[in-house]
Amino acid sequence: MTKYPGSTLQDIIGWDIKNWSVALRTWDKVLSQVLQGASALEVGAREGGLSLYFALKGFRVICSDVENPRATAEIRHQRHGVSHLINYAAADATRLPFDSGRFDVVAFKSILGTIGRNDQINHQANAISEMYRVLKPGGILLFAENLAGTALHRFFRRMTKWGGYWRYVTIEEMQQFHGGFSHFNYATFGFLGTFGRNEFQRKTLHHIDKIIDPILKDHHKYIIFGHARK
Repeated sequence: MTKYPGSTLQDIIGWDIKNWSVALRTWDKVLSQVLQGASALEVGAREGGLSLYFALKGFRVICSDVENPRATAEIRHQRHGVSHLINYAAADATRLPFDSGRFDVVAFKSILGTIGRNDQINHQANAISEMYRVLKPGGILLFAENLAGTALHRFFRRMTKWGGYWRYVTIEEMQQFHGGFSHFNYATFGFLGTFGRNEFQRKTLHHIDKIIDPILKDHHKYIIFGHARK
């Protein structure tokens, strides 16, 4: 995994940094053979963390969200000196306004829950289908998403402001969503980290998560990450 300064890693991942950044180890390996200057798309960018990740690798990036994310993302990209590699666009993940076969790499992190709000699983499936469509043949989709987890996870989510509408996915659903890809590879991580109320607590719980990870079943964890190839 590329060694990023703490502030850079925070700008890439955003929150629950230690647990979600586990995905970067896999992504770095997958992208090691992708040439500098490749075209990349971040879907559901918010503050543009994954766009920063791509731009630091020398990729040409479109940073997209339902509303154009320039106002919240560009200052972050300027701070790291990569804004010249990034353009911004308004894009609904279920109807991406890009030509088919345009991008070498597409990525998303923690967006399917709100796309599927109020149990609209078809919207989640449509979003993955759209990402497949805009990838070039042989292109790569990178993903990191919230899993349904255990009954304990589901209980505590009821206390959050988004718990009433967010649709958490299962591993089986992720496999179905990516059924059209020629290759789908995933891993899971994290059990306790999500219960932290601040970044210090989440970082502390991450160390316990690393210890117990080998004994937990995949469906007990709350993060799924990996890649799929068109």
